Amino acid sequence: MEIKNLTFSFSNQSAAPLFQNLNLKITPEKLTVFLGPSGCGKSTLLRIFAGLLEAKSEFFFNEQKKESFVFQDANL
Repeated sequence: MEIKNLTFSFSNQSAAPLFQNLNLKITPEKLTVFLGPSGCGKSTLLRIFAGLLEAKSEFFFNEQKKESFVFQDANL
């Protein structure tokens, strides 16, 4: 999966975008981990990948989309 020029900001946030022109390439041969302090955007980035949040970007998938998402808390 490859992402080019990802830009995202929350609509109710008057501050700068959370992500601006982010480029990322994830290859199937490697384990990819998002690591950072609370509130830095890890879960937001995963929600964008899963299609739960809309962002301005270009997504390229090498194969059929196989991403999945597990919530941190029960959401039934």
